[in-house]
Amino acid sequence: CKGSSAYVNGDIGGVGYIPPLFCAVGTGLSVSRGCTENLAAVSERVDRGGEGTAGNVQRDGPALKIHSGSGEMVPPDVVGRIDGVKLRVSANVDSQIAVKGRDAKKDQSYMLWNLAQEQLARIIFPLEDMVKTDVRESARNANMPSADIAESEDVCFLPDEDAIDFVRRVKGDMPEGDFINADGKILGRHKGIAAYTIGQRRGLGIAAGRRVFVTDIDPVKNTVTVGDDADLYKSRITVGKLNFQKLLPTESGEYGLSVKVRYAAAPVAAKVTIDGETAKVCFSEPVRAAAPGQSAVFYDGDAIAFGGVIEREE
Repeated sequence: CKGSSAYVNGDIGGVGYIPPLFCAVGTGLSVSRGCTENLAAVSERVDRGGEGTAGNVQRDGPALKIHSGSGEMVPPDVVGRIDGVKLRVSANVDSQIAVKGRDAKKDQSYMLWNLAQEQLARIIFPLEDMVKTDVRESARNANMPSADIAESEDVCFLPDEDAIDFVRRVKGDMPEGDFINADGKILGRHKGIAAYTIGQRRGLGIAAGRRVFVTDIDPVKNTVTVGDDADLYKSRITVGKLNFQKLLPTESGEYGLSVKVRYAAAPVAAKVTIDGETAKVCFSEPVRAAAPGQSAVFYDGDAIAFGGVIEREE
């Protein structure tokens, strides 16, 4: 259960609410065979055209309110909450929306952008109203041995090796290549491109006479480019492989949203233009280390509007 903030509901149509089994490691992952009270009656009311607030329909869990509404960007008054996943229901669309957790330091929403509707429909977040200290205190009260366990770091599911050793064990040795600067001058040899990430400073093993950072990785040429910290800041990116949540799927449109380009990065306001299968992003201020292959997650307030994979930066 390390590193997760969710638990999986095993019976979305089940009647009654089974309190979650908390885990004191990470932010809690457990499996339940039940969830909130059956929503079939509420769904039927909405299917008939919507009748405003459907009211509280669960027993012991957090209140769920469902409203009718319409429009591509659903306003807050047509959004209800089920244990941290927002549920949007209107006369012509039912969809689930992942939102930020209450504990900003442990918020996992950045990792949820790619979940499909059928997955979001079967997942709830029992710890969304708790901070880590509350979870540990609950674990102590339950005499759980994990109550005071140290926080996991790096890749928590690889306790006996680091990520690079894992890649080498699974995929074999990686071919070495050249470290270069922006002008193409060779500065040294790298140990395989999978060992590096955009923005990395430590562990490069080259003597450049100053602090340098990984600014680009070219898998075709098998080169790693290094440069100054200032070289890491970009004002525009292009994002592909889009998956929509609060924002309904669309082939075109322009939106003002906040965007996260790394898990630990602060959201930055941006003008976002969707054109076919890609989104072009113009930030209000340059962002650091927006690396191709990483996720870009677009927020409307606390809710995920959509997300995608960074294809290139400018």
